[in-house]
Amino acid sequence: MSSIFEFLAVCFYFILPAYAANVAPILAKRFNVLPRLAVPVDCNANWNGKPLLGPHKTLRGFVLGTAAAIAVTVGQTFLYPLFPFPTLGLVNYAYVDPFVLGFLLGFGSLLGDSIGSFIKRRAGKKPGEPLPILDQTGMAMVATIAVVWVYPLSIDAIIAIIAMTFLWHITAAKTAYAFKIRPEKW
Repeated sequence: MSSIFEFLAVCFYFILPAYAANVAPILAKRFNVLPRLAVPVDCNANWNGKPLLGPHKTLRGFVLGTAAAIAVTVGQTFLYPLFPFPTLGLVNYAYVDPFVLGFLLGFGSLLGDSIGSFIKRRAGKKPGEPLPILDQTGMAMVATIAVVWVYPLSIDAIIAIIAMTFLWHITAAKTAYAFKIRPEKW
């Protein structure tokens, strides 16, 4: 890598589908896309008197979030040769199956977010209540864990992705709150 900026740029490019997966459920709810799929993935189950995940983790979110990640990854695959990334990239998109990578990043992101919800419900937190660090990084941690089984990443890249996601999440959440896209500012 010739600079830290280039390294962070390729890390951002790589994790972008996971970010899309995380945003898609919010937009789907806001614009009431596929309302029939707006059913909780936990089927409103309880464990020890507390919701398993809560009503905000829906089938619609998983389907559209994963589809968004796949779509972004397909787009990245087509755009990849146009940028200087082939010499810098975390993966070589010429040899990547965009459907597999998109699925792993998208579903991994949503699974990470759901694991965070599970932990928050056990801690007695309601949907939307903050749990610092987990809220900002859980999706990136699980998405990168899902990916490394198929597409190895360096530990430097994983750390950069998680740190970048922490900062990106805070910025995106505050921006979405300011524009009344989400009710919480964290």
